[in-house]
Amino acid sequence: MQTVDGKLTLHGVTRPVKVTYHADGDSKRAKVDGTMRINMNEFKIEVPSYLGVTVKPNVDIAVKLSVFDK
Repeated sequence: MQTVDGKLTLHGVTRPVKVTYHADGDSKRAKVDGTMRINMNEFKIEVPSYLGVTVKPNVDIAVKLSVFDK
């Protein structure tokens, strides 16, 4: 696993993020799995609430990417 600093833009707000990822592949194809944690409040995202139950503003985002050369 590797960690890289990046920037994420959501709802017009750009914030720094740390992405932990694993990449595997060769010159013809690659697969990347990554995760990051964000706080919805920092991106001006309304935290979901229903009948008095509210979720925590910190959420984990998982990304899977496959790239293939034609």
